Amino acid sequence: MEATTAFSRLESYEDSEDRASVKESFLVCSLEPFVFTHRTEPAKIVDSFSGWLDMSLSVALKEYGDRL
Repeated sequence: MEATTAFSRLESYEDSEDRASVKESFLVCSLEPFVFTHRTEPAKIVDSFSGWLDMSLSVALKEYGDRL
């Protein structure tokens, strides 16, 4: 069994001119892992993977927007 997860890496700078003081954080963006096996036919899971990916991107974009 295989599984994939999604995360985002956000970097912030105290001062836009000061690239030396980088603060970074990692956020898990997948609400649950996407599970598949070596026998899974890609054509059969493309729709469910697409939905999983959309949800993960939504979580990442919301977190990014909240930090603006």
